[in-house]
Amino acid sequence: MSVSLPSRLKIADDLLATKLAEGEAALLDIQSGKYFALTPVAAWLWHKWTLNGSVADSIDGLLQAYKVDRQTAEADVAELIAELRLRNLVSIVESE
Repeated sequence: MSVSLPSRLKIADDLLATKLAEGEAALLDIQSGKYFALTPVAAWLWHKWTLNGSVADSIDGLLQAYKVDRQTAEADVAELIAELRLRNLVSIVESE
């Protein structure tokens, strides 16, 4: 089963991010005042997306950094993206 993933993501402008112990991270949505905690893997993905927004690059990096198969990585990344989009923390960059 193939998962539909966007090519690129854009991080919301009104966010502050900080690294926490054990590789975790916290995000603060300045507009809403809400905090969001990221697991170490989600924090790792978040960092990759801040570099260039490429979803494919982040999945390729996951496959190199962690013992996970592509299908599982894609499904987990799709789930994280859906959750982040629901909270307006990222948006999909439409193809040009």
